[in-house]
Amino acid sequence: MIFWLDFFLFLLGAIVGSFLNVVILRSEKGEKITGRSYCPHCHKKLSWWELIPILSFFILRGRCLKCKAKISWQYPLVEFFTGLVFFLIFWRFSQFNFFLSALLGPALISNFLAGFLLFLWLFYSAVLIAIFVYDLRQYLILDNVLTLGLIGALVFQVFYGFLAAFNLLKFYPPSGLNFLGPGFYLFFKVPAYLSPFLGALFYFLVLGLLAYGTKGRAMGYGDPKLGLFLGLILGWPASVVALALSFLLGGLMGGLLISLKKKGLKSYLPFGPFLVLGCFLTIFFGDIILKGYLSLFG
Repeated sequence: MIFWLDFFLFLLGAIVGSFLNVVILRSEKGEKITGRSYCPHCHKKLSWWELIPILSFFILRGRCLKCKAKISWQYPLVEFFTGLVFFLIFWRFSQFNFFLSALLGPALISNFLAGFLLFLWLFYSAVLIAIFVYDLRQYLILDNVLTLGLIGALVFQVFYGFLAAFNLLKFYPPSGLNFLGPGFYLFFKVPAYLSPFLGALFYFLVLGLLAYGTKGRAMGYGDPKLGLFLGLILGWPASVVALALSFLLGGLMGGLLISLKKKGLKSYLPFGPFLVLGCFLTIFFGDIILKGYLSLFG
């Protein structure tokens, strides 16, 4: 059962990744995301077998069937990594005993709640992947997609926070998951229904002050808005770990590019992808990273 769920989620992720490519590339051109897919060079309408995620790129040998123009590697890479992220999300959730027992148990309401939470995080992941790729290409945050993610996260957290505040959801985690491991708190413990809002405030203040203080030179003005989204979905204290990882990754990459003479000291490097990477690292390996870091001082 678990194997087939893993396979299904990878396949679903690859299909979603194909759609994300459409969103990213058509957003760049200011086009509607509806309508049949076409070759960006000769505008040939693509057949169904030319749109099979990952496989079609290799079947066509990376070229358009009609005009022979090269197909960007972005297509199979985004499809593959979206599938991988969907697989890893399910793998991470399966580490929580309550999740598998709720998802595969006999109680229908538990099945629904566990399935809904999984779907919500797959949605969050798709939003983050679209933002990652678009910012990498355009040095801009994909605002429409981010706004959709923010609305979804805010509605979810307010609803679950209401249930938690009035003790109406005793058998299911009301406000996301503690990706740093059970019982871990950074600085202080906060109620579950306040955790996402404290995380959002933390992200927004740090990134907002950097953007405002440097007048957008060190940090784009779209990054604090992305921080709000990340804080809402990660909560406290995972937001602190994720943001620290983002700065670390950004600094390492910047230093590497400068040493290779690909960038100068005054060159601009989009920070959105590092915010997304920090978030995913915290979700998948936050507890391992934190335990390893603390062990250096233990």
